[in-house]
Formats: sequence, structure tokens, C-alpha cells
Amino acid sequence: MYHGWRETTKQREAFFLDFADKIVPSLTGKTKVYVTGGLRSVSGMVEALDSVDGVGLGRPLTNEWFLCKDILEGKVDAAVIPDIPADNFWLSLMAGNRQMRLVGMGAEPADLSRKEVVDELRSSYNDWVTHKSTDKELGRYKQIDKPHAPDARPNY
Repeated sequence: MYHGWRETTKQREAFFLDFADKIVPSLTGKTKVYVTGGLRSVSGMVEALDSVDGVGLGRPLTNEWFLCKDILEGKVDAAVIPDIPADNFWLSLMAGNRQMRLVGMGAEPADLSRKEVVDELRSSYNDWVTHKSTDKELGRYKQIDKPHAPDARPNY
């Protein structure tokens, strides 16, 4: 499940799996429990389903629009892990928003596993934060102009 992954990814998945195992027994039978966030490997998602009713895939789906289909067809064993620190919530949120904006404009989502793409996003985010109170036209909310091919999956 974790071969070659960053230690933080392993720890995050372990945290959510442990949480699911601990919380579910104390709930009534009518309560539906979903784990939303943290899981990236298919094996982790399947393991979580031993304890919970569903797994949320919000941010992974902003990077890979056909992730569910690819998982069900056995094409992938994990979601692409972006080159964004797990504790940088705002950058991660902006990345997901930008991905949806790109796809809404008919472009491919940017490959957030590539350092140079994330560096551009970070620079754009910092510029936007610095000027957001005066940028009424949102001109500083730039687009990532380096989309990846839909079948290009980086190593994780």
C-alpha cells in the first residue's frame, strides 16, 4: 500500500483508518459514517470500508476527474499525490479550486505532482493574498498554463 510514499502520506492514511476503527463502535446502527479526507491508496480506501459506509474523494477528484472509474477498472492503485504539503490547507484548497476552473474552461487539470506547477501556483497564491483587497477584477487570480496529458500519471 505505501511503497515509495512520503512518510506524511503513510501517517495520514493510518490516522484516518485508526479514526474509523475507533469512532464507529460508539455510534448507533442508524448513523452513517464517512471518512472524508486523507485517503489516497485504493487499499486504504477498501480497508476503511470495512469500518465505514463511504469514503470521500473531494480533492483527489479535482486532480483526476476519472479517478473513480479508473479505480473500479483496476487502472490505478492510488490517487496522484500533489506536491503540496499536507498541512498547507489554503494552498491545497486553491489548487482544487483552480483545477475545477481549468476544467470548466475546457482545459486539462494541471499536474500538481510536478514541483514547477506547484511553485507557480504558490507564487500566484502569494501574489493574490498580498493584493486581494485591491484586486477587484481578480486579475491576479492567474491560470496555470501547463496542463498535463490526461493519461500522464506521475510516480508516487
